[in-house]
Amino acid sequence: MKFYWAIILPIVFVILTAYTLVSLNVTNQIESLQSDLEKSTVHSITLHEDIGFGGLIHNFKNYLIRGDMIYLERARQNAKDALVDVQKLEKDASTRGLMLDLPLTRDMISAYAERLEITEDLLRQGQTPSEIDMSVQYDDRGALSEINTLLSAINQNIEKESRKLQRLSRLQTVVTAFACAFVFFVAVAMNQLTSHRKALKKANSQLHDTLELTEKANKALSQFAGVASHDLRSPIRHIRLFSDMIAEDIAEPEEVIEHTESIKKATEKMDRLVQSLLKFAKTSNQKPAYTSINMNALLEDVRDDMSARIEETSAHLSIGALPTIPADAELMRRVFTNLLENALKYSKSGLPPEIKIDAVERDDVTEFSVSDNGIGIEPEFVDIVFEPLKRLHGSSSDFQGVGIGLALVKSVIESHGGKVWIETAYTNGTKVNFTLPNSPHLTIG
Repeated sequence: MKFYWAIILPIVFVILTAYTLVSLNVTNQIESLQSDLEKSTVHSITLHEDIGFGGLIHNFKNYLIRGDMIYLERARQNAKDALVDVQKLEKDASTRGLMLDLPLTRDMISAYAERLEITEDLLRQGQTPSEIDMSVQYDDRGALSEINTLLSAINQNIEKESRKLQRLSRLQTVVTAFACAFVFFVAVAMNQLTSHRKALKKANSQLHDTLELTEKANKALSQFAGVASHDLRSPIRHIRLFSDMIAEDIAEPEEVIEHTESIKKATEKMDRLVQSLLKFAKTSNQKPAYTSINMNALLEDVRDDMSARIEETSAHLSIGALPTIPADAELMRRVFTNLLENALKYSKSGLPPEIKIDAVERDDVTEFSVSDNGIGIEPEFVDIVFEPLKRLHGSSSDFQGVGIGLALVKSVIESHGGKVWIETAYTNGTKVNFTLPNSPHLTIG
């Protein structure tokens, strides 16, 4: 009998050692895939910011309109940074064995950099911003499409390798279970198998979350391109129109002042839209950093930050007894700030806002509510308002916004594993409800 144990024990040891080594190898490879995908996503978002309306294009337009050298220098730096970002993305593709590059994107960045120098010369020559704009226009749609194509190729490559690793893991599991079935230590082997499955499930879950992050990044890019080609055209047309009118009415100081004020309003509108869009893109791709949060203390901080606006509108804010729960403090601050800003913005004329924040614990979640006595939301629009860039009020309305606030709230709540909705049974204004788990629904690695 001892002879048999002398054979069985080394066999069991070898089987378990091999199983553990392969398991660690598979897990490490999946974590490496996740890291590669996160790096590509970050590089993509950084590139969008460096070439978008918050970077090269934004500063290019500001220099064209204002002629201020600070915008010229910023645009030059944006161009240098964008080329570095392009190199990083191309290296990400090369690392995955993909022979892809971004020639159109490089051409676009170089073209804008060259046009900066041309614009500087034309401004010195006394040409109007409208005339210069017509001579330096550049079609950048091909570059944006090229970035999307490269990211999609990286995603598909990583998904393909992930599926191979999962097949390898399943094959390894079958072989290990079969071998351990012939030894007396099957319980130990099955325990290792269970641990491996949990580790693999966790790694796959994190990879899935990272893939969703990239999907959101691609969606944010599409939304950015859509806004750039549609919503931003209106203020740009206004700037171009009133710039021409200033040139025509240069001898009429009062007319010039009015035209200048119109240009200022158009640029402010453009800036609000761009900043809101970038804020949404960043927040949508941010994983919660869980800490234990005293929600009453957090709301008091938000109240202090918004005290001027609350006093200005003569609003009354009532905060109930809120629990202490695990969540990301900064993200939750943004949630309540956006909800309170909406409640103050969409109030009824002549009626001071009455805002109430409360919470109720239900099973393993806490349900929060933010209600007001404002203009309310029609039942047919309660789902639409959570979509980014969906506005219920036209540009001529007294209620101005870019349609990002509730979309940002939805993104943050869902990243915490919760749900958000408008309570249609509430008829005194608007009541936004959302849930947050009483314990983190995922572990942030």
